[in-house]
Amino acid sequence: MTISMPHRIDDSNLGNAFNYLFWVISEMEKTEDEEVVWDFDKTTLLPPVFLLPLMLYRHKCGKSITCVDLSESINDYFKIIRFDKGLRADAFSEDELKKQMDIFAAQTFIPMIDFPATRNKNDIRNAILDIVETILVKQLNIRGQIRTALSYILAETIDNITEHSCSDRGYIFAQYYPDKHYIDICIADNGITLLGSYVKNNCHDIIDDLDALKNACTGKSTKNRPDAENRGYGITTSKRMLVEGLNGMFFLFSGAAFHFMNKEGQSFVKLPKTIRWDGTIVALRIPYDEKKDFNYSQYIK
Repeated sequence: MTISMPHRIDDSNLGNAFNYLFWVISEMEKTEDEEVVWDFDKTTLLPPVFLLPLMLYRHKCGKSITCVDLSESINDYFKIIRFDKGLRADAFSEDELKKQMDIFAAQTFIPMIDFPATRNKNDIRNAILDIVETILVKQLNIRGQIRTALSYILAETIDNITEHSCSDRGYIFAQYYPDKHYIDICIADNGITLLGSYVKNNCHDIIDDLDALKNACTGKSTKNRPDAENRGYGITTSKRMLVEGLNGMFFLFSGAAFHFMNKEGQSFVKLPKTIRWDGTIVALRIPYDEKKDFNYSQYIK
């Protein structure tokens, strides 16, 4: 079986990239072929919120996948972003990792970073957050309230993986667009999904992936006790800061459901059986023009 990758993806909406991802997953799940070809013959540009999940799916689907007909520029780009399997952060000392990442200070992207997601690896987690933020700040010259918001949103999203996913590894990839003044960040894991996290914590009133998504996005805690802090996954604060404060976009895909939110509204969607992600993917579009009326503290509970 051969699957033709898109020429390019309209980036006006984060959901467009996921529509293509859903299609690829559906086609892969429907075929009985154990060997599949991904044809990049017409591909010129693909966004990070498509490429990171595509890389992870390639390794988790259990099929043999061959990528063919990559142009020289796409092939070179895939090599530098580590599309093969990501840059394994804990394979380096902190100083060595910084040197690896310094290469990207003059680029418009960081590579796909593969980091340990277990809670006892907090030193590595903190180092990765610090290095990623530093590189992005160097690239974008972000200052003030926008930098504070970026730090908060990155930390909250990565903490969700280390605290809730029960996954050994997490992944992050980012690309910014100088002419459009925003950065797209994708953070993903291959964990137990939002629903799995609720079930693990004995929240038996959560019935399916869509229900789990709705509860996580409205602040229902995974701690099944009356005095539990109603913080949930920390998603509500990050969403409000990103969408209401910065006019950004938020996309969350877990199990067989997704949630999308921008300044025009939000949606929760249950997906067909052929489209599923055993884990969680978060996609963030963060405008980085300094907004004079943006106050980070207004969004912190």
